[in-house]
Amino acid sequence: MKESISRNKVSIGIDPLTGLHDRSYLDGINDVYTQKDRVWSLLMLDVDHFKLINDIYGHLSGDGVLRQLAHTIQVNLKKTDTAIRFGGDEFMIILPDTAGEGALDLAQRLIYEAGKMNFPSGLHISLSIGVSQRRESDGSILELVSRADKALYRAKEAGRGRVFFFTEDL
Repeated sequence: MKESISRNKVSIGIDPLTGLHDRSYLDGINDVYTQKDRVWSLLMLDVDHFKLINDIYGHLSGDGVLRQLAHTIQVNLKKTDTAIRFGGDEFMIILPDTAGEGALDLAQRLIYEAGKMNFPSGLHISLSIGVSQRRESDGSILELVSRADKALYRAKEAGRGRVFFFTEDL
C-alpha cells in the first residue's frame, strides 16, 4: 500500500520497497527550486547490471540490494538532502545548498560505500552516477534532472562504476 504525505498541496508518495520518496516528490519541490537565490545539485544513480542480479540471484535478492542501497544513501545525506527512488534501480538525490564539488564528493563516497556492501552468495555491486548543478536559466527542476541523466548515461558508456559531471561536452 502506498503511503503519501502532503507537501505544497501535492501528494508525495513513498516507495514501499525502499521507504524513499518516489518521483512525485519533484512536483512538490519545483516552486522552491525556481527561487534564484540557491545553489542546487542533483545526483542520478543506478546499480550497474542490475538486470543480471535479478536474473542470476532472483528478484528477492534484487529487492534486498535496493533496500540496502537506499539505506546507505540515506545515512550519507545531510538533513536538507532528499533521496528518491526514481524507478527500477534508479535513484535520485536532490542536494539544495550544495555546489558541484560537494555533489561529486557525495557521489564518490556512495560508489565507495556500495563497493563495500556484502550480499549473500558473494554478490557485490557498483554504481554509475551522473551529477549536475543548477543553472540560473533553469525553468524547472526537470532541467537539472535531464542533465544529471545525460551524465549518468555517459558514466555507463565509459565503463560503469564511475561518476560524470554534466558539461556541455556531453
